[in-house]
This record gives sequence, C-alpha cells and structure tokens, in this order.
Amino acid sequence: MVRKSYNLLQLMGTGEFSEVYKCIDTSSTNSFGTVSAIKIIDKLKVNNKLRLIKRELEILAKLKHVCRNKNDHHLENVLQLQDYFMTSNHICIITEMCLDIDLYDLITDKKHPVETDQYVFVLLDAIKFLHSNGILHRDIKAENVLLRNMNALNNENDDLMDGSPVLITCHSIVIADFGLATRVSDKDSLTEFVGTLSYIAPEVLLCNPKKLVGKDKKAKPYGFKIDIWSLGVLAYFIAFGYMPFDCETDEETMECIQDASYYLDLNDFTIEETTVANRKIFKDFLEHCFEKTPEKRFSIEELQAHPFIANCESLNEMHNSNLKINKSTASLSSFLFSDPSANTPELIDSIPMVQQVSLNTDHLSTATTSRRSSIASIKSPSTGLYRSKSAELMSSTRSRESLKNMLISSQNNSLMNLPTIHKLHQQKNESKQAAISSSGDNEKVEFYL
Repeated sequence: MVRKSYNLLQLMGTGEFSEVYKCIDTSSTNSFGTVSAIKIIDKLKVNNKLRLIKRELEILAKLKHVCRNKNDHHLENVLQLQDYFMTSNHICIITEMCLDIDLYDLITDKKHPVETDQYVFVLLDAIKFLHSNGILHRDIKAENVLLRNMNALNNENDDLMDGSPVLITCHSIVIADFGLATRVSDKDSLTEFVGTLSYIAPEVLLCNPKKLVGKDKKAKPYGFKIDIWSLGVLAYFIAFGYMPFDCETDEETMECIQDASYYLDLNDFTIEETTVANRKIFKDFLEHCFEKTPEKRFSIEELQAHPFIANCESLNEMHNSNLKINKSTASLSSFLFSDPSANTPELIDSIPMVQQVSLNTDHLSTATTSRRSSIASIKSPSTGLYRSKSAELMSSTRSRESLKNMLISSQNNSLMNLPTIHKLHQQKNESKQAAISSSGDNEKVEFYL
C-alpha cells in the first residue's frame, strides 16, 4: 500500500482548477523533510480537461527522463517534477520549490539588476532544449519564469535555513507552467487558440474561432516560432519594464500584434548604463523576434548567433550548479509511451493511485499568499485568452489613436527625442519611414518610424 504524508505550509497561488501550496514531505528520508510545491487539482472542477493534465505531466516526465538518462544540465532551467499521484478526489503534482518571487516580480521590483542579454541568453538555451525534444511551450511569459536561490543550490546540504542570503542570477530562472504546452507531433493541438494575449504571436491570432468563417475556413497550424515571438515580448519587458503591444482594449492589442506595431524608446532602458550601440543592437534583435511572417522570423539558432548575446557565451563556463535530478517515486513509463490521442479515462490508469494520503493543514499559515499569485492571470471574456498582469504596464496611453498622434507629433518635430511606433512588415527604405536624429553626449541616436 502506498502511503504519503504532506504538511501544507502556505498557499502559494490559485488557478482555474487547482491550488498550489508550499509543503513538506514528512515521509521523506530527509530528517527535516523535503520542502516542495504541491499542486492540488480538484477532479470535479477539471472534469473534461483531464487530457490537458495528462499532457502537462507527460511533458514534465519526459524532460526529466531525458535529462536523467543523458546527464543533461538543461533541466536546471525547467521546473523539476518530483512526484505525482491521485486520490479519490484530487490529482496531486509535486514539483521543486522555487523562490516566492518570479521574473515578473524581479523586473517590476527593481531591487536586483536584470541584465537583458544574460537572461535572454539562458532563456534561449532553455527554449532550445524544449524544442529539441519536440515540445512547444505556448505560454512563455514573465509570470511563468520562476527563480531558484543559487546559494541554496550551491550549499552542500541542498538546504538553507530561513534568513540566509538569497542569490539571484540569470542561472536562477526556471521555465514553469506547462499547462498549455504541447508536443509538436500532436498536429491537432497546433491550431488551438491558447496563450496569454500580451505575448501571443500573430499566427496564433489567426486561429481565433471567431475569425474563422465558413465551412472551408481552417486554421493554419503554427510551430516553434510562436515561442520566439513570446521570447521577444519578454526580452522587451525585461529591458523596458513595460509591454510592447498592450493597448486599452483587447481588440486594439490584437490589432497591434497582427500589424507588428509597437512602441519603442531606446532611451527607456531600465539599466541606464546600456550604451547607445547596444541599444541599437537590441532593437535589431527585437525586429527579428517580431517578424510577422513566421518563416522570416529568426530561429533559436539564429538568435543565439545574434550580436546582442554574443558576449554571453562565457556564462556557461562560469556556471556550475549542484542541482540534483531527483528520481520520482511515480513510474514514468506509462506517460512516456502513452498515446496522445487516447481517451481521457486512461489517465486514471496512468497516475498511481495512493491508497493512504495525509494532507495535513495544522501548520498552514494564515499569512498573505506569495506575491507571485497576488494578481492571478484571468481569462478575457472577449477572447478566451489569459490576460497577463503585466498588461497593465504600458508606457503611455496605448490606444491606437494615441499612437497615431505620437506619429504625427514626431513627424512635425524632427528635433524632439521621441519614441517610435514600429511597423515591422514595412521595409526601412519605404517612403513612409523617417529617421529622427538627436545629439546627446556626442552620440547619435536614431528612432525609426
């Protein structure tokens, strides 16, 4: 008989079908217990979405299996699955415990320096690992990038007492929340209209069922390049602290994404010491991420060769993490070789049934939940997509009308150091474009319209 016992310590966040708690596995051989995160999914609430849970577990299990067998370091930047099981009322997923803040908090708090090139370098490497294993994340965003305490990883006992210093670097990042992830081999899933609106690529918008009219109108499958677009949005957010495409309404935001129209002020870098030359290089990097046509958008390999992150290669040599890939107590084989098109009742046979489990709430804190979940992502009633909490971070009043007024102002006053609205589907030599130059510190800064 399988017995498991967990003390629930603190509510970390709530979702549409689940709650996530900080917990201690009291059945662990570790005398202090193993601190983990437990996602408790209510079977009644999830109902006909069991297939999505199966897919999420399958992906996490596969990644762990690949890393453990090949001694691959890439799991360091992907959330580590520790265990999963089912009770009569719940499905429970146990993962490693990360810090109480995520990348969104790190960017907006401005208490730690977040070097855009270094964080993008590590994110690119992690996304490349996912893609090389046939996995499309579909929801890359700041809230889904968790953080590890590097001091805890480098500690011999893999544990640090409360109050110990926290070390956050670009190597701390952990890509999490594979709830929308899919395998690229699952062709039917590649026309699903899913994601977070602020980060979504134009080709995903074309899968909006409201826009598909007529019996013969079918959505075109998308591919790995949608994660590239999302990475570009995240890189922009890290660099400037606000979002490139968000407007006052969902419809306006979707128009900006579809047109690849975005606001860019190279003087707005959060790290003011960034040189003019590096700002221009970053602008070029963004243009390749925000290419409307997926076939023209840069690949992972092309972005990794871009000058923007050319000086980050040494980061791999400097990093020596002691992260341990723990062996899950659950069998992976049933997931690794399961049929993705199988009926959802088979999930019941795939997840180990725990005959005796204790989820003890005696130690549950009544304190405020972790800030990572303080502003939960919610679904937009108009689109059915998730809205990111970063959507409210706009550089100015981002209505289409205000963007047009900005454009007119910049054309009427070429001496002003104004931001720009990019129309990336236009070539720079078109007559509609203009360059505005201003002198400062003996350096020339260009803004393109």
